[in-house]
Amino acid sequence: MSQVYCWRCRRFVRTLTDKEYEQAHRIIKALKDAHREAAAGTISRSELDRRLAALDEEGRKLSDGESIPVTELLRHRSDHFGPPCKHCGKNLRTPRARMCAACGREKEALPNQPL
Repeated sequence: MSQVYCWRCRRFVRTLTDKEYEQAHRIIKALKDAHREAAAGTISRSELDRRLAALDEEGRKLSDGESIPVTELLRHRSDHFGPPCKHCGKNLRTPRARMCAACGREKEALPNQPL
């Protein structure tokens, strides 16, 4: 588990591993299925509420107990962020970013690595 600065949330957040990312996708699919079944009338309102509560609990486990929507958690996948800025410590927005959006400094190139 690593912490990165999320520019959308404007705070440091825990990133999702590949396994957790897939789990978040399964939760979203289950949420959509539950709402679709409720709209079609195949499940009762109490059954929908029960399913939504269970899925919300799974989402809280992924976010370390915080109430963050699962769709927002999908943005915290570890390979979506760039390396930390050497000047301010906040992560670059993407792995391909050439400058830090937080402090405006250019990314320093490593030897034999293009910007």
